[in-house]
Amino acid sequence: RDGSVRLWDPDFKPITKLDVAASPHGYSGLSIRSVSWVGEQILVGTKDSEIFEISIKERDTPKLLIQGHAEGELWGLAVHQRKNVFVTASDDKTVRLWNMDEKTSLGRKDLDQKARSAAFSPDGAHLAVGLVNGSFTVLKSKDLSEIIRIQDRKEVLHEMKYSPDGAYLAVGSNDNFVDIYAVAQRYKRVGQCSANSSYITHVDFSQDSRYLQTNSGARERLFYKMPAGKRVTNSEEVSSIHWATWTGVLGDEVNGIWEKYTDVTDVNASDTAFDHEVIATGDDFGLVKLFRFPCVKKGAKFRKYVGHSAHVTNVRFSQDKRRDR
Repeated sequence: RDGSVRLWDPDFKPITKLDVAASPHGYSGLSIRSVSWVGEQILVGTKDSEIFEISIKERDTPKLLIQGHAEGELWGLAVHQRKNVFVTASDDKTVRLWNMDEKTSLGRKDLDQKARSAAFSPDGAHLAVGLVNGSFTVLKSKDLSEIIRIQDRKEVLHEMKYSPDGAYLAVGSNDNFVDIYAVAQRYKRVGQCSANSSYITHVDFSQDSRYLQTNSGARERLFYKMPAGKRVTNSEEVSSIHWATWTGVLGDEVNGIWEKYTDVTDVNASDTAFDHEVIATGDDFGLVKLFRFPCVKKGAKFRKYVGHSAHVTNVRFSQDKRRDR
């Protein structure tokens, strides 16, 4: 548990000590769970899902082979809009930045709460992370230092999105509300969407940042005017809205992603590449599916991609819309 490996000869006499926690890729709290020693090479597995390769001759510079999240579920996922970078936020109380091209870690931030949602600002400077205790933190993307911490809710924050103009942050919670925060006013709360009758699962802004649509656990798709959060019910007004993103799972445009007899929670997430006219989904059956968009007809054809051993909790296209996370 001290982050070190000790080597012993057949007579149980100590040979040397390898301090993985003090290495360039090490960190305070690193805990080792498994070791394999063959010849001059040693593989070390940690509690937080890393695998290090250590050469006896270069024992002070372990090579990090694999790095990832540890305990619990991973729901928070967001893609930088200007770089091939994405962020993940997990129940293991960490936020991690990743290089999409090189498939390497760019940094991590340890939190005091489990994390369930994340969002980059349009310019990529800010990174908001929603936590299970109803609070959220805003970090600087470049070094993951904290800008501000806010708590207006007591239950988990499932979803968050910045408006396309960067003026607002919408935060959806388990207690049925979406709170609207003004970025330029140090994230002062300036609106509230309160018509949903169940927990918020997805939110999307319009291209002009004037409207927000929500999905809830009661299979509701509702519309609101920004930033106050007044509900919009006029069908002509709704039909004229052009959405900046489509990550929800409800509406006529996505009827086809639902198979017969599926529950409202079976499809966990979606993301749409409008220019390519496709929508990707992640579901409770471990599948990532690719449909045409709009996908109006029930039982629509799709391509499926396997690899996950359990629920696919979130999906996002890369900023150039050529890859899916």
